[in-house]
Amino acid sequence: MKSLLSEKPINAESGVLYTYALMYMNRFYMCVLLQWLYLLKVFEWPQLYKRFKTHAPKFEEVHAKMKVR
Repeated sequence: MKSLLSEKPINAESGVLYTYALMYMNRFYMCVLLQWLYLLKVFEWPQLYKRFKTHAPKFEEVHAKMKVR
């Protein structure tokens, strides 16, 4: 496997670290995105909220579950 930043091959241990780093960054991105979607919904900016056609329905589903509790 080659590194994204250089042409040198990376060893298995580095590959695992890269995988964990990417997983962490993805989790962080999703957390920030969901918080931002919540703020868009709370402050009612539908023109921005509607642009997220894949994330908005998922957010609505989770938001509805939380309201029921």
